[in-house]
Amino acid sequence: RESSEASDLSERLESALGVIHEHIALESEERERSAKEARLAAAKRENNGGVAFYHSGDLEKARARFREAIALAPDFVEAYNNLGLVETELGHAEEATRHFQKAIELDPSLSASYNNLGYVFFLQENFEEAIAMYQEAIERAANGSAAWTNLGNAYFKLGNGEKAREAWETAVELDPGNRKAAENLARLLQGVPA
Repeated sequence: RESSEASDLSERLESALGVIHEHIALESEERERSAKEARLAAAKRENNGGVAFYHSGDLEKARARFREAIALAPDFVEAYNNLGLVETELGHAEEATRHFQKAIELDPSLSASYNNLGYVFFLQENFEEAIAMYQEAIERAANGSAAWTNLGNAYFKLGNGEKAREAWETAVELDPGNRKAAENLARLLQGVPA
């Protein structure tokens, strides 16, 4: 009888320990989830600060804020894309390319990263690569007017006026307020260099 009671007690203790371990694991997961949410919220604040500095023209402060956002949340796609924009503005094509590629790796559906990477290639006069990226952006965009404009620019640089015209017409069709595409299209139709 004593061994039966000891066995019952042992089973109840084991069961209770199992419940305690499960509770501890759930609490730990919840703390981890809360900490991750807090880091992401802080990263978003850093990113927003970086955007403000970017728009005010302070690229060094913007760069620092975007880097901090990434340090807080290493999977924060928007911060990589924004850091790529800063590096593009600073003329750091290799760094910009790396950041846009990381953004694409993290979220292959984000058309802006492809469009921005295309622009880096465009600036390097690598128009074929730029066209490939703009086409990727267009495939992923709900309204890819900016990517269509850029695609037209790249085709124009390659001397393909017909494809440039088609791209700029599409850009204007998608966004009648797209002045850049409209101006490029008007110049092309008038025979004036874009």
